[in-house]
Amino acid sequence: MLHPEYLNWRKKIKPDLNTIEGREQVMEKMDGAFTTYHLPSLPKTIPDNAVSILLEKFYKLNDVKRILKEHQLAMASENFVGYLLELYIFSVAHNYGWVLCPDSIFKSVDFVKQNPDGTWHMLQIKNRSNSENSSSSKVRVGTTINKWFRSFSHKDISNWENFPDKELNGQLSEEGFHSFIEMYLHKFMNDEFKLS
Repeated sequence: MLHPEYLNWRKKIKPDLNTIEGREQVMEKMDGAFTTYHLPSLPKTIPDNAVSILLEKFYKLNDVKRILKEHQLAMASENFVGYLLELYIFSVAHNYGWVLCPDSIFKSVDFVKQNPDGTWHMLQIKNRSNSENSSSSKVRVGTTINKWFRSFSHKDISNWENFPDKELNGQLSEEGFHSFIEMYLHKFMNDEFKLS
């Protein structure tokens, strides 16, 4: 079985991947991720009053409550982009053998694909070049997990041409991702969304 040590299971007893029952448990969890659709949610954290003081006194901004609320909405949207990014990639990449590993079912692995020689290509997806801290990057040390990011944090360009599967070069794009987001939101709000 593909690296059982990567299996990330929240229950006390992990399924045995060498049994049919264990593999079925994992498949049920993966299938469940595709039948549950999400929308961005507002963070439950309370804004720091010290930030309000800086915004009012130093930056001379008015209507700080509105600004803080909009900041929370922007942060929630930014977090949700990562979820949509994985769905967009999967909507195209599943035709090329890639399997999405939803809900962190495998530690630090978002996608897997079996190579022609029987080995596995494991891939971690990041939204931005700077969206990883040092502790999360250490997880890949000593593994064969590759990392790819969608956009550069200090340049207004995307990184789609460097997606680590040559078959998908030209199949995935920033324009395609934006269209996917609009389609997802439109169809979700109209309760029509299905991945094909």
